[in-house]
Amino acid sequence: MKRIRILAALAVIVLALSFIPADAYAVNNKRTTNITVTVGDTKQVTVYTADSKGKEAPLHGFSFVNVSDLPSWISPSSFQLSPWETSERLVCTVNNPDKPGKYTFKMHVDCAYAEGREYSWVEVTVNITVKSDELTITKSPTGEKVNEGGKAVFIAKAENYNDLYWTFTKGLEALYPEDALKTFPGLKISGQDSGTLVLSNIPASLDGWSVFCTFVNTKEQKETKKALITVHSHVFEGAWGCDDTKHWQTCSCGEKGNVSEHTFGEWEVEVVPTKTAEGLRKRTCTVCGYVQKEILPVSDHEHFFPETWSMNKTNHWHECSCGMKSNEAPHTFSEWKTKKKATSKKEGLEERVCTVCGYTEQRTIPVKQGSNSSLPWMIAAIIAIAIALGVVIGVLFTYGSRKKDDDDYEEDEEGDGDE
Repeated sequence: MKRIRILAALAVIVLALSFIPADAYAVNNKRTTNITVTVGDTKQVTVYTADSKGKEAPLHGFSFVNVSDLPSWISPSSFQLSPWETSERLVCTVNNPDKPGKYTFKMHVDCAYAEGREYSWVEVTVNITVKSDELTITKSPTGEKVNEGGKAVFIAKAENYNDLYWTFTKGLEALYPEDALKTFPGLKISGQDSGTLVLSNIPASLDGWSVFCTFVNTKEQKETKKALITVHSHVFEGAWGCDDTKHWQTCSCGEKGNVSEHTFGEWEVEVVPTKTAEGLRKRTCTVCGYVQKEILPVSDHEHFFPETWSMNKTNHWHECSCGMKSNEAPHTFSEWKTKKKATSKKEGLEERVCTVCGYTEQRTIPVKQGSNSSLPWMIAAIIAIAIALGVVIGVLFTYGSRKKDDDDYEEDEEGDGDE
């Protein structure tokens, strides 16, 4: 009977608890909020209470009760409810602080929970940090070393500014980003309206230039330090590197360039396969010298390579009747020898011979330019013309003299007749 009474009492308690609202948590009796404001500015901050789990408590309303340690530049009118009848939060307005510093004050708020459960004297602590309104640069961009075509990021930060702009400079030259895009074709710029300037596809011509950021407010403007841009231009020369498929040259910075696939010459048999043993052949890249080798399978054919050489324009070899080549190698040529000299009118001919297989390569010798071989003929012609002119002039002179003498003689005879 006693056990039944205990169970009945427990049932009544459980039934009573079931009528308590699910969100009727105890309100945290302390609340802290932080705000930051600049000298001369006005800022609002919302203050609210929270339940025991940190969730904002849905209050029916609360009233401003008391403020302690209030800074001299804040008046009680700085705090207002908006509106009081339905407010679930307290809006705090900090009006035009006149000096920097850190201030802490407390206020007690009388709260009313929505279900009618009242909680009074909730303590709210407000920490106010007032910053100076002086324009202060806190971070300047740093220099960047970048490979040609690469990317660089420049970051600048400041406090209490209203606007900013970036500038490119070298010596006495200065360019805004829009001008830099025209001066350096291919250059890409982003973030020029923010504190993070991003340059990509950087050309080699940007080497030695610097960038800096100018921050501006209503009172003044200040420039950051200049950040030097160092652009490394790749130079790919010297020894070739290679793997099984490609070759390349390496810049001093480690970057690979002139990358391409191997350009192989003809296969050359190093070991001729037999009926009992495999053979081996190789070919060499004509660019980097990489040697590729290949195993030749055992052959039922007994190879025979005659002593006579087969050849083409570049190589010579011994060839079996089955088509397999042996001892293939490039020609070893002698020096060029003149077979026919060139003249001012006709080309000449010279040749060289492979000292191994006897292959002969010929090439023409161009006609001689600026030859003086015709000069004697020209001089002789001029002399002949001069002699001919002299003869003609002499004949004409002699003829003229004789004609004059004849005329004078005739006049003399006519005179004698008159007498």
